[in-house]
Amino acid sequence: MVDELSAGDTYAFFWRGRIEGRFVEGADRLRLDGDGKVREVTVRARPLSGLSTFLTAIGARFARGRRGDRVAALLRATSRPLPPTFALLDPGTRWLVRGRG
Repeated sequence: MVDELSAGDTYAFFWRGRIEGRFVEGADRLRLDGDGKVREVTVRARPLSGLSTFLTAIGARFARGRRGDRVAALLRATSRPLPPTFALLDPGTRWLVRGRG
């Protein structure tokens, strides 16, 4: 974890790391209800190739627990091409972010 902030019932965590060899950084925002249980979660990450790697890995695990092995396997198989596809776009997005000058 890189940093964390809190205000009232809202907590934000900023992080960076590698997932399956791809760099990813992001921010998670948690909002709690009156009982201290998580009411809302917002996850933001970049670059898109890192986010898709994260979702491919986590999504299958989440699906396995909620919908079973078949759905998890289907999700993993259909999302597997996304990280390398989005990695092809990373140089272009870095160029766009730099802008002029």
